[in-house]
Amino acid sequence: MLITVLVGVNLVGQVVLAALVLRAVRLARKRRLRTHCRAVSVAALGQIAAVAAVMTPALIGFLGSPPSHRWFRVEIAVHHGAGLLVLLFWVYVTLGFRTRLPLPANNLRLLMRTAAVLWTLALVLGLHMFVYTWLLHGASRV
Repeated sequence: MLITVLVGVNLVGQVVLAALVLRAVRLARKRRLRTHCRAVSVAALGQIAAVAAVMTPALIGFLGSPPSHRWFRVEIAVHHGAGLLVLLFWVYVTLGFRTRLPLPANNLRLLMRTAAVLWTLALVLGLHMFVYTWLLHGASRV
């Protein structure tokens, strides 16, 4: 029962974080970069909390049981890899703006767009895994 509540709360949280990231994209397009950075930081910190509280225990549980289809572990790996890359990009860019860590000045926009694509990929795969494991099969069969 507790895991079902955690998964539901995480799903709602992911929707909220996705809305916050979309808002951050709009802020960047309007050149409101300070607010954009704050919104992205809140979203990244929220994502780190979700990973620590829900996603890592779920990953450990899924890796300990045989998958019901052969591509499920690949999907999990791509989902987690994309999500971790996004968080690493956030750390890199944040450190670059707050310290003397060099940032690619002429490719910063490309880095941000890459992070947005990876975040979207991680979100879509995460939603697919949620639908597959919880709605279609009930978590016990995955």
